[in-house]
Amino acid sequence: MKASRFAWAAMLAVSVADLASAASSNLVVNPHFNRDLAAWTAWDPGNSTTAIYSATDMDGAADSGSALVSAVAPNNFIITALRSSCFPVVAGRFYRWSTKLFIPGTQSGAGVVQPGFRFSTDPACATLMAPTYSVTNTSVVNTTVTLHAEGPAPAGAVAGQLWLMPIKTGGSAPFSAYFDDVEVVELGCNGLESDTTLCLQGGRFAVTAAWQSGTASGTGRAVQLTPDTGYFWFFNASNVELLIKVLDACVVPFQHFWSFSAGLTNVQVDLTVVDTKNGTTKVYHNPLNTDYPPKLDTSAFATCP
Repeated sequence: MKASRFAWAAMLAVSVADLASAASSNLVVNPHFNRDLAAWTAWDPGNSTTAIYSATDMDGAADSGSALVSAVAPNNFIITALRSSCFPVVAGRFYRWSTKLFIPGTQSGAGVVQPGFRFSTDPACATLMAPTYSVTNTSVVNTTVTLHAEGPAPAGAVAGQLWLMPIKTGGSAPFSAYFDDVEVVELGCNGLESDTTLCLQGGRFAVTAAWQSGTASGTGRAVQLTPDTGYFWFFNASNVELLIKVLDACVVPFQHFWSFSAGLTNVQVDLTVVDTKNGTTKVYHNPLNTDYPPKLDTSAFATCP
């Protein structure tokens, strides 16, 4: 057991370098508005929308800023938006967008904010599809909030674009809001990917770890290392508790996906691995006050290809 744990620890050390490449990347260009609004464009600039760079950063960083977007049309409920650059998407895959925003309370114009994720049937986003899950409203003032939504790209979608939309609902003066830290990421595991779910083997396998000690219980926090390997921590981010990898052994004579795991813990653990392609599930149980042994399951999933 000590040798196995040493081998897993060594694997963890050499795999940390792969973490950045394994993590989901932000599809938005210039998402933090560090110096300007490059790669962003205003809808109908000057008539319905104005957008300027502000040195006010949502996190208080001295070397970054935000986008100050205003609905300036004389009438209310006119489409107004600051739009990101167009980025490719794949129909059927899941995406999550989020943005921080701040609505100043000391302004004459009234309104709501509606960030939206718009899909397109052409790669330049010239033909936009109707909004699906993309719009979330807020009118909270004088407080930094984060809005987000997620869902699959509809059939026919080949590209996407994020819209930051302050909508004026009353008054003759413009209605303004600050935006910062914008993100659009693809979610693996058919949309199940989260901070408690690993997505392995190209997002086909979703892995979670429920734990229970003598005094507490919870769900492990997931950290992906490589496309087929990751780990969970339970109590502290610097304390690794459980490692897992799912390997593609869909070749003769094996014809299986293999599930290998090992623990650095003696708490109760239920490690659940789901093949999201067909719903096949394996649960590996470790009793409380028992060292989690290496589990080398070479017959885990007979679900090839």
